Amino acid sequence: MNKSTINANNKVRKFFKQNNFVNYDELSPGKKITMPCVTSNNNRTNSGKGSFFIPKRRGESQPEPRFWIYNLNRIYESGETIFLRINDGVLFGSNSIENLILLINESVI
Repeated sequence: MNKSTINANNKVRKFFKQNNFVNYDELSPGKKITMPCVTSNNNRTNSGKGSFFIPKRRGESQPEPRFWIYNLNRIYESGETIFLRINDGVLFGSNSIENLILLINESVI
């Protein structure tokens, strides 16, 4: 995986906001917050953090909200689909729905 920074499009921002996780409307360009994240594939689980931000260079004219889950490239291959779920203020990600449900139920944090 060459790029670990993910664009937070409208659907992603709405998902985060509706789940009281991250509200990009409250982030100013250049401001970054970190939140707990757990990612897993069938072979490996990583408990860590993610950064949620709007790059300062874009400013008010063209804000491009983004997020970055630390060590994402150690868990997934390029082009792999990642399913996301928020539970108790933690962002969970997995490459399968079944694994995501198990991950949340086991709650490794």
